[in-house]
Amino acid sequence: MAWRVANALDKLLAQLDALAPNRNRASDGSIGDTSHQNRDSDHNPWYGPGIVTARDFTHDPGGGLDCHWLAARLVEVRDWRIKYIVWDRRIVDSRTSPWQWRSYHGENPHTSHLHLSVLPNPSCDDVTPWDLGVAAVFDSEEHSVELTPGTFVSKTLVCPSVAADLVISLGFVTFTVHHIKFFGPTPETGAAELASYGEQFVDPARPYVTPAPAGAVTAEILYTLAPGTPQHTAVAAFRAR
Repeated sequence: MAWRVANALDKLLAQLDALAPNRNRASDGSIGDTSHQNRDSDHNPWYGPGIVTARDFTHDPGGGLDCHWLAARLVEVRDWRIKYIVWDRRIVDSRTSPWQWRSYHGENPHTSHLHLSVLPNPSCDDVTPWDLGVAAVFDSEEHSVELTPGTFVSKTLVCPSVAADLVISLGFVTFTVHHIKFFGPTPETGAAELASYGEQFVDPARPYVTPAPAGAVTAEILYTLAPGTPQHTAVAAFRAR
């Protein structure tokens, strides 16, 4: 049987490959294997003239594609083509409890890749570019930090020269940003505090976002994990406005 992937998913694939050309693709997927063919799955070419309405995208923060970010961004935008997303033992559906993350108990926990299904209607072939933001892929190698519960960890980032938001993600783990301080240069001291934000609780379902003030050169972040939380990696990056 002839088959193809929904054009909307191929459009997203092309955008992610452009943002992260060297990313790992080991867990990427489109048409299902034998196990998928023996059950109800959007990886099967069941819609229309053999259209596969699902794709998997490999989680590779070091290569430029962090699926924590991708999941949060897709939910934030609520693209009209999305049917559901599965990522890191959670599922979010545009139809059932719309856009609310729920526990996922499938055999595959989806920790190595994000699964995205689009709706089985003509929108699946809509090639409107997906709203991923500008410079939206996290630079995990440069701006990541390992966190252990009960330990305070400080991280300093270099601010971009353009207007940008600081985006911090820890996937679906609860953590606190004890402070974020932005510094800019002054002739007298070499650096001055431009803005400070304290005790920011982070919703585990979406990243924390705060604007970088004009003239900021560096940002200092002080993190801590909630008690009883497994060790995790925090990822921070700037996203152009």
